[in-house]
Amino acid sequence: MATETPKKDSARSAIILLIGVLVVAGFTVRYGLQTLTYAEAKSWARTNPWLNETPEALPPPAPLPDFSKSKDKPVEVKAGNWEFQVPWKGEPKPQSLLTATEYRFESGQVLVFYDPQAQSDALGDFKKLSPLAYEKFSNVFQGNVPLTNYELYRDIYSASPAQMSPLMPLSDAMRLNVLLLWRISFGLDAQPGIHSFEWTNARGFEFGDPSKGGPVALRVFDDRDHQFRFLFVTAAGTNGTFTQDDIDFVIQTLKPVPLEER
Repeated sequence: MATETPKKDSARSAIILLIGVLVVAGFTVRYGLQTLTYAEAKSWARTNPWLNETPEALPPPAPLPDFSKSKDKPVEVKAGNWEFQVPWKGEPKPQSLLTATEYRFESGQVLVFYDPQAQSDALGDFKKLSPLAYEKFSNVFQGNVPLTNYELYRDIYSASPAQMSPLMPLSDAMRLNVLLLWRISFGLDAQPGIHSFEWTNARGFEFGDPSKGGPVALRVFDDRDHQFRFLFVTAAGTNGTFTQDDIDFVIQTLKPVPLEER
């Protein structure tokens, strides 16, 4: 009888081990890829902490002032086929860059307007892919393919490693993995924070915080899905500042130059 107890214990241990192996095997089969993408996303977040930030909505902008009867009219800036107004006084000094124009104001503000013609049409590029490649792109969105570049960027910027889980459905994990890869490829615009906005004449994303005095970058899309990029900074050694209202003012006044003035 004494020899039977070790045999029973050994058999029980073998059964427990087998059950454990089967559980691990089952988990690996069902959640193996999700676990790998989860670990990968956490690694990306450690290297790129800004991936953890997703867009927060900006408050609605203040209505544009009526300058029709005012002597102090805002400065109008023309850049190619587009124009916008700025709330700072004095004619800016433009300087042509490789794919942008820099405008320096006497009060210390510096505004960089990137050539709209040089901005990528990401959605259009995807549509030019082969049918098989476009099908893979479409599968990422599980049939809800973005209709505009703004929607594409919105989906990408809204992806965060915090949304990844080892237990999520495989299709969701692979979708999030691809969106995070695209977001990393966009790189870092400005810090801290990312905000989104959807206004009457424009919608897009703002990177950085004007209240902290750092640079603020914007991706803006008009109602025809043209993409515009702005960078707001202040010149070193000056007391120049800019506010959120200043940025809102510039974006609200963005429009095409009338045909007769081109």
